[in-house]
Amino acid sequence: MAVLVGAKRSCRAAAVAMRSEVHDKGYKRTLHDLPEGEAAATADIAERLYEQDPTVVATSRANATILTLARVPHTTVAFFMVPNDLDASFMERSDWDTERLIGVTTAPKLTCWLTDSAASRCRSASGDLLQ
Repeated sequence: MAVLVGAKRSCRAAAVAMRSEVHDKGYKRTLHDLPEGEAAATADIAERLYEQDPTVVATSRANATILTLARVPHTTVAFFMVPNDLDASFMERSDWDTERLIGVTTAPKLTCWLTDSAASRCRSASGDLLQ
């Protein structure tokens, strides 16, 4: 499992809380910081995520979700801290496989539910444990 977190403090706090909970449940995870407005660094992170090929990528905010949907195909994307998620641009894109998308608009407690839901979906689909 990978966690891709944006620059906002609230997103970082939610990601750290989720990372601890995921670790306590025995999942392997990595945390990637998504710098704001740095195209080269963003491309590097996208490439690392693609190479890592995690079963689930938890993404904070819309920009991280869009990056993951676009650059890491066939991976379940679990978004959090996305206000007005039904109006988010990634929900309207018909060229992305939104069947691999799950999410909540808030953080820590619901994020733990989100992680478990995504893990369950991945196990039932492939029989594999989270990477």
